[in-house]
Amino acid sequence: MKLMTGGALGTLMFALAAGSAAAQSAERVNEAFKAGVDMGISPVTADEMTMCAAYWEIWRQSAERDWEQFFVDALDPALKPEEADFASYYWKNEAQAEYENRDGDLTAYEPQVEIALGQATEAYDRLMLLAPDQLKIFETLGTCTVPG
Repeated sequence: MKLMTGGALGTLMFALAAGSAAAQSAERVNEAFKAGVDMGISPVTADEMTMCAAYWEIWRQSAERDWEQFFVDALDPALKPEEADFASYYWKNEAQAEYENRDGDLTAYEPQVEIALGQATEAYDRLMLLAPDQLKIFETLGTCTVPG
């Protein structure tokens, strides 16, 4: 699964190179994440939980691999790679339990994982390409926070 193009990453990293640009970008990411949290919704179906697991996994991989540490350090604590890893694991387990309860097995789970990973990858690609709704991925992550 390819998450981004080298050119897109280069463009974004250039934009983030200046300290003030990085601070503004992290602030915008945090605002989008908070907007998602403030919606007050969370996944309730197995498919929604699977989607949350995929979004967190795609973000975790990216945060560990593609972003400068000073940018990651400026993000909301819930967006840190360790927290993203936990959130992905949490929603994966919740989704599997829901599929098991609903269907008696996980037959429907794997195809839904592929769909969810595709959606999460598209959202990440929008971010990297600076496309419209580029910060939507963080709003979605905000709706996928792990219950306290």
